[in-house]
Amino acid sequence: MKKVLSLLMFVFFVNISAQEVIDKIIAVVGDEIILNSELEFQVGMYAAQRKLDSTSPELKKELLNKLIEDKLMYEQSLLDSIEVSDDDVNRQLEQVISYYTQQYGSQERLEEAYGMSVEKIKREMKEDTRKNLMAEMLKNQKFAKIDVTRREVNQFYATYKDSLGLVAEKFEIAHIFINPKSTDKLKKKARDFAQSLRDSIANGADFDELAKKNSDDIGSAKAGGDLGFVKRGVFYPEFESAAFGLKEGELSQVIESPV
Repeated sequence: MKKVLSLLMFVFFVNISAQEVIDKIIAVVGDEIILNSELEFQVGMYAAQRKLDSTSPELKKELLNKLIEDKLMYEQSLLDSIEVSDDDVNRQLEQVISYYTQQYGSQERLEEAYGMSVEKIKREMKEDTRKNLMAEMLKNQKFAKIDVTRREVNQFYATYKDSLGLVAEKFEIAHIFINPKSTDKLKKKARDFAQSLRDSIANGADFDELAKKNSDDIGSAKAGGDLGFVKRGVFYPEFESAAFGLKEGELSQVIESPV
């Protein structure tokens, strides 16, 4: 059953020191390999974007599966002679870097988080960006016109439900994300502000509008705080304890998480 949950939260950024590790191959897809460093980079970027716990095994598994899917699509795009221009790649890179800069607040904070300059981040991402664009182009060519009706979905489920196994429970969640500075005085100010937003919503104010105007999570703010459908095991415990304990339509108290 779909559950629409609303949360108010404020968080504190913490400095994470990167430890040197020996790289290793974690998957082979056709002629392509997936390195542990590639997965870790994707996990870090995705976690920063969605305010998730980057150490979550569930998140790593989900993104590894996506990397494998992307590699398969890329292999097929080569067979179909699909090409993308350098201009397309560079334009996509600029959009990605711009988005992550907004998420971190500045280029300096982005560079600090990943231990490399923005230009190096672009170089690290360039080849994967090209491959992803080729895979997306293939998807658009092959699958854009496929239209599956609700009746067909229901018929498929009725036929194969005994062999599909259990599907992970997912919830639709929205939040207003307040990012305070590190001093105790500013933390209290941020909490008081978050509490005032919660009080306004509890008294009938529109959650979507307040999220658009006040949330520091730029990505979800545009969608009224909507994080989409999420499952357990990818957020910080403080977040999950509040989120998954709510009933449909309920509003959480103000919560604090590490990131």
